[in-house]
Amino acid sequence: MAAQFVYQPLTGTDLRLISIDPGQFDEPLHIQLHHQPLQTAECIALSYVWGDSVDRLPISVNDVPFPVTKNLFQALRQIRLDIVSDTEPGECIQYVWADAICINQSDEKEKAKEVRRMGSIYQSADHVIG
Repeated sequence: MAAQFVYQPLTGTDLRLISIDPGQFDEPLHIQLHHQPLQTAECIALSYVWGDSVDRLPISVNDVPFPVTKNLFQALRQIRLDIVSDTEPGECIQYVWADAICINQSDEKEKAKEVRRMGSIYQSADHVIG
């Protein structure tokens, strides 16, 4: 049986952000999940249409398989190509907020809280793509 991703609870004003490991356009996507306070988070926020929830492609989050919609997969792959792979060693990590990964979609209480904060998340992001 495959490992299932387990979210760590959010505390205070924390939100989850992802960092995308470098790689070529057609290589598998490997992502790390981080917690940061909303007030100090520097990130790109993705605003996108989820697309067909049945049509999913594999990525890994913290080394655990995590299927995402085709639209999100393509957006993350493009971000990796445009931003992450062009980053020089020693430069700061570029964080991304994508609701389908950064919000625990199986936790209705968390999901409701985070949906209410989405306006603040987009407003505090350095850039919004979508």
